[in-house]
Amino acid sequence: VGGSIPETGMNLVVHGSRASDSLVTVEGMPIINDGGTGGLMYGNYLNNGLAQEITFQTDSHNAEFERATVYSNFIPKEGSNTFRGSFFRRWAGESWQSDNLSDQQKAQGLSTGNRIDRIWDINPNVGGPIIRDRLWVYGGFRHWGTYNTVAGSFKDADFSEIFYKPTTEQNLFPVWHEGIVARFTVQANQKNKFNLYTDWQYTYFGNCFVPTYLTAISACPEYKNIPQYILQGSWSSPVTNKLLLEAGGTITPQDFHGYRRPGVSETQFAMSDPTAPAGMPTAWGSSLTYGANRSDQVNYRASASYVTGSHSIKAGFTLMHAWGYNTQEPNNSVTLSVRGTQPFSLTQYATPIQFHETLRYNMGIFAQDQWRINRFTVNYGVRLDFLNARVDAQQIAAGPFTPARNFDAVENVPNWKDVDPRFGVSWDIFGDGKTALKASVGRYVVGAAYEIARPVNPVQSSVNTVTRTWAPPAGVVYNGDYNPYNDCDLFNPNANTKRPGQIQCGAISNPAFGQVTARTTNYDPAVINGWHVRPDNWEGQVSLQREIVPRVSAYAAYTRRWFGNLTATRNQNVTNADYTHYCIPIPVD
Repeated sequence: VGGSIPETGMNLVVHGSRASDSLVTVEGMPIINDGGTGGLMYGNYLNNGLAQEITFQTDSHNAEFERATVYSNFIPKEGSNTFRGSFFRRWAGESWQSDNLSDQQKAQGLSTGNRIDRIWDINPNVGGPIIRDRLWVYGGFRHWGTYNTVAGSFKDADFSEIFYKPTTEQNLFPVWHEGIVARFTVQANQKNKFNLYTDWQYTYFGNCFVPTYLTAISACPEYKNIPQYILQGSWSSPVTNKLLLEAGGTITPQDFHGYRRPGVSETQFAMSDPTAPAGMPTAWGSSLTYGANRSDQVNYRASASYVTGSHSIKAGFTLMHAWGYNTQEPNNSVTLSVRGTQPFSLTQYATPIQFHETLRYNMGIFAQDQWRINRFTVNYGVRLDFLNARVDAQQIAAGPFTPARNFDAVENVPNWKDVDPRFGVSWDIFGDGKTALKASVGRYVVGAAYEIARPVNPVQSSVNTVTRTWAPPAGVVYNGDYNPYNDCDLFNPNANTKRPGQIQCGAISNPAFGQVTARTTNYDPAVINGWHVRPDNWEGQVSLQREIVPRVSAYAAYTRRWFGNLTATRNQNVTNADYTHYCIPIPVD
């Protein structure tokens, strides 16, 4: 919709639904990654010029749908026997905005505000016949983005400097997307139609995903999506004038990878100073979030619909499979903390740190029936939902501080099975098609993937970081090069120094560094295995709609949502008896 906020994902909610349940689909098939966790890893940005229509379904979903959320469905244009196309161009520059930085703000030390550097969108699309009456194509190209500056965020004078030194030039945070998309349509014969949709995308995020006034741009990775594409095929066949068969499949690999910025070397330390003066970043040098966030997702759908004048029935299934791979790659496997110019402490990482999980299947089998009887339309159905995830077997190479590690797979985390009924009724009160009273109720399950697999991953349960003091004796001014490898033996877990009298490294905070410890969070088997234990919610609605004049109607509705299978974490080291109850009166004044 434009504006100065670049596209970074979306979560649509309705009637108190979960934001993470929000689902974006192309021709009814999800294009999210990470196995279906909604906006968490949403990374596809579509070519709006290729949209034939975009539909939104908000409530009273029938048995085809897994979640009680907003479903947005992107339906691409098809080519025809006539060549046609469109061209869209959008631009806004820095001079096209006012400046609301007041004298009062300037007096308080704010010298610059948030500003747009530029916003643009170039979007040509065209389609037509390849073989008349048989094969058509519609495709296009889109390049769009937003460059912004952020108040109080100034460029580093030199990324190679040990300490952050600002210039007077504001940092520029670019976000841009590029996509080449095409949809091919084949009418094989009178009763068989095929579509092939392909969307190759490149995305660049040069902005920080943390408060930018607290972080120098050297500590902000550049995020790039390589590879990133959607490949989708679908088929439909009206076997008779009452029976329709449909099927389709989608694959979308994505890798939201964090890279070092040009000028930040592989030997640059990530540094932080929580005591930095107001207006100065508290983090600079390099980033803790370098690494891969790779996920491949594939899903399928198939259904059969039988429709008569007063009766329709639809049955089918949906199936999703995905895997995720994440890494953490901090420079030097060490980060530093200072207070002013004095060393204070450091953190060591058990690199390589990587996580592998797989959504083996998220499957739904549904049947939906609808009858029209006089002035009543009754809709009822049922859906069977099955979700199974695992932690993959993992082989991790030796790192600077740790030996090679091997971990076995962890299965059935979780293994959920659910029966979800749906029911709805509509009453044409006066029989003239102008006033309808509707009611519906249904059970829905939460969209999920690795919410349990990640906490029980042995890598997650390992001691991946330890801290130790790294400081000179009291009263001594440090005169080193801020490279702790030159100050201490970091491979020695005990307190030591290479520069007696100048600096000392304390013992590591946990002797089990790099080892798997007892998991701090465990799951009751009743939470992760069995029927009707998956987090769910019921949604009920009653609505009344009345046509006032043609094309104008009034609508009122009451919606209630209630959640089930909510989880709680219990600290098994203590009981209620271990606590003393007390009250603090609230002052009346």
